[in-house]
Amino acid sequence: MPAPETPILIVGGGTTGLMAATLLSQAWPDWNIVLVEKSKALGGLLRSFDYGEHGRFDCGAHNFQETLIPELDHLFLSLLPAEQWHVLAGREREIAGHYYQGKLRDNTPFVDLRGLPESLYKDCVQDFFWNLNQQNPERINQDPEGAYAFCLQQYGPVITEAVIQPILFKLFGQEIHSLHQLPLMFLHLNRVAFLDEALVADLTSSQVLRSRIAFSDQRDLPLERSAGKRNFYPKKLGMQQLIDAFERRLRHRNVTILTEATISELEQANGRISSVTINQSGQEPHQLMVEHVIWTAGIHPLAMTLGLQNPDDCFDPPLRTAFVHLQLNETLQASDLYYIYPFDPQFLTYRVVNYANFCPQARQGPTYPVTLELFLPPDTAWNQETLCQRGIEELRGMGLISESTEILFAAAEVTTEGLPMPSLKNIELTKARRERIRAKSLKNLTVLGILAEDELLFHKDVNVHAFQQLKLLIAQSLPTVLQESAPCLPIHP
Repeated sequence: MPAPETPILIVGGGTTGLMAATLLSQAWPDWNIVLVEKSKALGGLLRSFDYGEHGRFDCGAHNFQETLIPELDHLFLSLLPAEQWHVLAGREREIAGHYYQGKLRDNTPFVDLRGLPESLYKDCVQDFFWNLNQQNPERINQDPEGAYAFCLQQYGPVITEAVIQPILFKLFGQEIHSLHQLPLMFLHLNRVAFLDEALVADLTSSQVLRSRIAFSDQRDLPLERSAGKRNFYPKKLGMQQLIDAFERRLRHRNVTILTEATISELEQANGRISSVTINQSGQEPHQLMVEHVIWTAGIHPLAMTLGLQNPDDCFDPPLRTAFVHLQLNETLQASDLYYIYPFDPQFLTYRVVNYANFCPQARQGPTYPVTLELFLPPDTAWNQETLCQRGIEELRGMGLISESTEILFAAAEVTTEGLPMPSLKNIELTKARRERIRAKSLKNLTVLGILAEDELLFHKDVNVHAFQQLKLLIAQSLPTVLQESAPCLPIHP
C-alpha cells in the first residue's frame, strides 16, 4: 500500500521513542516518520555527559538487560558489534552493596539488619516471624498500593518503622504512609537480610520467605534462584553509544528528527488527532497534519497538551537529581562492588556508580571514573563547586576514598528529568489523567513509556510493553509491508 500523505509523529526521544521510530521505519520504509524531542539531544536518561578529554559519564547506572524476546533483544544489541559489548552474566551480572549504620556492606544491596544494635535486631527478627503468622488482611488492604502496607505485609511494624521508614524519609523527605510501593524494588527495600547463609539457604526454599529474605552473600546465591538474564554495557564511552547508534540508524532511514522541539497543540476531529503544532527553537511554530501520534513523553505533558489537567490537581514536586562525575587516581575502596546504596541519613547520595568494576574498559587511561547520584533537598541552592565538594565529602564519609586520593577531574550536573516523587497522591493523579486521556478515545493516539500502565517504571518493563504495543499496532492497526528482521545472533560472555 502506498505511504499516506501525512506522517507518523513520535513525541519523545528517549529509548522508547527511538525504539518506536526504529520499528516503524523498518515496517514502513517509505512512510514519513517524524520524531520530536524537547531537549538538545536524544536519549533521555540513557544519554551521557561528554567532557572531552575527561571522557563521558552516564546519567547514573544504566545497562541493557536482555528480555529473552529475540527480536527486541536483537534491536538493541545489534546497535553495536558483538565485540563492543561488555557482558555481565551469572554471579557477576550485578554486584551491589550498601552503606548502613556507619559501615559499607558488600554482601548484598538489601539492607542488612545484622548491623543494628542487638536489642533492636532481636525485636526485628522476632516481629518478622510473628508477623508471618499473624497476617491481617484488613490492615494490609487499607492501602494495598502504599509502601507502608507493603512493608507491613513483608516485615511487620518493627522493621517497617525502625528501618525502612528512615531510609525512605532520607531519600524522599516524606513519611512512609504517603509513599507508593513502586520505589521499594529499585531501592532494594523489598527484601531484608538478617540471617547467616546456611539458615537462609534452607529457609528460602519457601517462596513466602524467599520473597522477603535476601540471600546473605550475593556471590553465593545459587544461580537457579537468580533471574538468569544477562546485562550488557558498551565497553567504551558508556550508554551514549546506543543513543548515537540509534540516531545514525534513523537518519539513514530518513526519519526526521527535531530536537529542542515541543508540541503545543493537538487538533482533534472525528475522534482522531488531525494535526499538531510544533514549536522548535529558533523557528516559528508550524502546524503538521498527522496520520498517527505515538506519545512517549509522559502522561502529564500529554494531558496538559490535550487540555485535560484539572485545576485542583496538586502534585508533590519532583525530586531534583544531581550527578557528580569524578576521575580518581585510584579505585574506590569498595571491593568488587559495581554500585553502592547509602542508607544512612547524613548522605544525599542515592547511589554510587563504580564504572571500573563492572566494565574495566570504561576506565579513562590510568584514572578511575565514578558517578554519584544525589537527591537534592527542595529549596536549596547548589552550584558546580558545592555539589562536587559534597560528593567528594560523602565518598570520604563512607570510607570509599581516603584523604590522599587525588581528584583528577570533577563535574556536576542537575537535571529535572530524574525520578518523579513516588507519592501515593502523585500516582493517583497520574492514573486519573491517564483515564481522562483514554476517555477521549482518540483512534490514532498510542501512549507508551513510563506509567503508560500501572507500575510500568523500569526501563526493561517499559521496553517490553512498548515493543508489544508497537508490534500490535503494526500488525493490526495500519496496513504494513513488514520486513523480516535479521536473526538475533547469540552474544556470548
